[in-house]
Amino acid sequence: MQETTTVGQYLLKAVKAIGIQTVYGIPGDFIIKFFKQIEQDPELKLVSLSHEPSVGFAAIGAARATQKPQVACVTYGPGALNMVNAVACAYAERVPLVVIAGGPALAVRESGFLVHHTIKDSATQRGVYSEVTAKAVVLDNSKTAAVQIAEALAVCLDRMLPVYIEVPADMAEASMAVPQFNAEPNLLRLRQFDEANEFIHDRLADAAKPVFLYGVEAVRYGLVDEIISVARMLNVPVVSTMLARDNTPKAENYYGVYLGAAGSAEAKALVDASDLVLMLGEDVSDVNFGMKKASLRSIELVRCVLSKVKSAQRTFEGVPLKDLVSGLYEAAPKSKWYTSSDSSVQNVSSVDADSKITADGIIDVLNRFYVEQGEMPTIVDTGELLFATLRLQTQSIVGASFYGTMGLAIPAAIGYTLASQKRPLVLLGDGAFQMTGQEISHCPRLGINPIFVVSNNRMWGMEQQFHPSPINSLVDWPYAKLAELWGGKGYVCSSQKKLLDALLDAKNQKMFCLLEVKVEGDKAPEPLIKYTSNEK
Repeated sequence: MQETTTVGQYLLKAVKAIGIQTVYGIPGDFIIKFFKQIEQDPELKLVSLSHEPSVGFAAIGAARATQKPQVACVTYGPGALNMVNAVACAYAERVPLVVIAGGPALAVRESGFLVHHTIKDSATQRGVYSEVTAKAVVLDNSKTAAVQIAEALAVCLDRMLPVYIEVPADMAEASMAVPQFNAEPNLLRLRQFDEANEFIHDRLADAAKPVFLYGVEAVRYGLVDEIISVARMLNVPVVSTMLARDNTPKAENYYGVYLGAAGSAEAKALVDASDLVLMLGEDVSDVNFGMKKASLRSIELVRCVLSKVKSAQRTFEGVPLKDLVSGLYEAAPKSKWYTSSDSSVQNVSSVDADSKITADGIIDVLNRFYVEQGEMPTIVDTGELLFATLRLQTQSIVGASFYGTMGLAIPAAIGYTLASQKRPLVLLGDGAFQMTGQEISHCPRLGINPIFVVSNNRMWGMEQQFHPSPINSLVDWPYAKLAELWGGKGYVCSSQKKLLDALLDAKNQKMFCLLEVKVEGDKAPEPLIKYTSNEK
């Protein structure tokens, strides 16, 4: 006799099978039965926050910590639509999320009767999510639910992108048979890989000064170390994009982040001198090149991204990046045309006891702190500090470098800490704090203690660089006091010396700490000035 289960229990079993241990969510009436199933599952931890956007951001933080899918679960209508921006960020930044949302019961859908939370009709929510996910399904039939779940999770794992699974209110407890699946090899994919592999080897053979530029997909698929290794064997230098800072290696053939004039000077010199840039897991954009596309005409680009290989001559479909990287070991080594990088050299500025703090000054203090106390994984929100961290000497920086949403850092830090069991340092401006800052109140309940550094310049600092105007002014909140009201320890820092002292004290605290840095003036960090001047 075939084994039976419920649709909700099967969905939980499926997400656990791909490594899910935590569900981030906020309950609601259309998803409450599924939430009860989560609560009853001893293998899953349920983490709830204050607002649905933060649920999505927390799941992103956990996925960025592990480079594995994470689950965000919300109710129908306001719950799910509240989280669309976070899921859009996940898609743009190539973060694997499984969004599970409630929906009206099947009987209600069939009757045409409108229920609360509905916009146009019951299909609207799925339609919205189909625009920000790689696959969107509604589990409206217990006989097909298993196939739909399997297909959605396969897309999430294969493409490292978010997917959407809608559970109608009466389907979580609906009975279904437990299926058996058999995977068949994709022969077309194998043929496409052989052709793409040969094409890349030919381009490398013809190039005199090739460069490997790895991007966000290389990080998501865990390929950075392999890229460094094969590049070393082939005598090819390696640079990375701003989106790939989750994993920044210390290696003699790695030269830093390429972002035109705003990034590493060594990386820019190599790319400018190159006659072939093999982009592994990244496409051309204003964020990863920091220049107008017309400036790239003299450089041959071969882009390996989203299971495609694209060049001016050819395009190959259905070619996984991990297979292409492995195939590079079969290429012929090149004559070395560059000098080795000394990534162990760290130039650290002195800490000024009296001078007022700027965004660049915050980075100077953090670099000294990391050298003296050891690096910490760093999470940065969108704003001036996102660009300032191009000077930060650490191997892991998490941010929304391409999508550029604000409010990510604090909830992402919660997910990152829970998933990795590492204590992060979180950098954000006052504008970003005012979006999701209340989520730090969950830190004591969850038993986590990130260090938050809030740059308080009382304005939208990055917007001020693009369009100087009083409209960019912000209300001056008492950030350090708020931290103490929410169960943490607050510091007010008005100089580099006070900031360094506060960091040293915060490192020894068991509670979360918030360092409010009083930034004076509107001087932008040097990397942002270089980036914006290059784009104008």
